[in-house]
Amino acid sequence: MPSFTLGKDCTVSVGGVANSNVRSVTWSSSAKELEVQPFGVARIGKYVVGYEGTVEVEFVDDPMLWSSLESGTTMNISGTGGGGSFVITNITRSEPLDDVVLVRVQAKYSA
Repeated sequence: MPSFTLGKDCTVSVGGVANSNVRSVTWSSSAKELEVQPFGVARIGKYVVGYEGTVEVEFVDDPMLWSSLESGTTMNISGTGGGGSFVITNITRSEPLDDVVLVRVQAKYSA
């Protein structure tokens, strides 16, 4: 799993187009578990076999970046101390009448 600090200096890039107008980043991770029950044994063993990480990024719309966003595309996120690559799974865009256009991208960590 990546180890880096996200904040106001976070940058999102897709296909060489970068956007540093990131408003928020939500990172979550969960363990993948495997349950094993050998034949004839009453106990079930649980083993952690890996981790899955997801990220949700909200940023101010950029027409250049918007045109390169597509599900299945790799998105790079960099922050203080490092970064990581993520595969985009969902994209939404809000267009309020009296506020800034925002884009929300959900993605899974790709090792």
